[in-house]
Amino acid sequence: ASLNHSTLSAQIQANVAAINVGVSATVSAGDTLLQLDCTDYQLARQLAQAGITIAEARLSLANSQKKRANQLLQKDLASREDADTLQAEAIAREAELEQAKITLRQATINTERCTIKAPFAGIITARLASEGQLASIGTPLITMIDTKHLELSAQVKPEEVTQLQQAQSLTFTAGADYPVRLSRLGGSINSATRDQEIRLAFISQPPPP
Repeated sequence: ASLNHSTLSAQIQANVAAINVGVSATVSAGDTLLQLDCTDYQLARQLAQAGITIAEARLSLANSQKKRANQLLQKDLASREDADTLQAEAIAREAELEQAKITLRQATINTERCTIKAPFAGIITARLASEGQLASIGTPLITMIDTKHLELSAQVKPEEVTQLQQAQSLTFTAGADYPVRLSRLGGSINSATRDQEIRLAFISQPPPP
């Protein structure tokens, strides 16, 4: 059994543009598995970037006006009220810039979510979406299992558990010998078979899937 069995779901609403893997495909961590149509989100990011430029220009102007008003105030050529008004305007423009930056960060995150990547090395066990399908937030797209973190599950008699716990070494054979260790015991004993589940962890590299 794999310690990691994940269903990868959409985090944005978009059409499925391409599915790059099939069932039983072996993938590495970071491989692109599926691509959602990112057109709308890329446009939103461009607009957010433009919003940054506009906000920066407005803030620059507000700071210049504030500085000029303070200079005039020192020469008694402007009123305190005018200077305070321009000070408040500069603060508001600075807040607008921060808001624009947040909008850009969110737009960037959404464009990154257009690409579904493998969170770990493993094998694709199911394709749950089709190209052209409209995926909503939470729509399952692909399932995969981790092939590097595997463990064995077995049903044994209670008296055998003690023998396994006392054994100096344990080996799983599947074409070759793989050393394992008893990692944990399962739940209660099955009343019908008197068996108990145990889990065995591979000490080194597990066998190929």
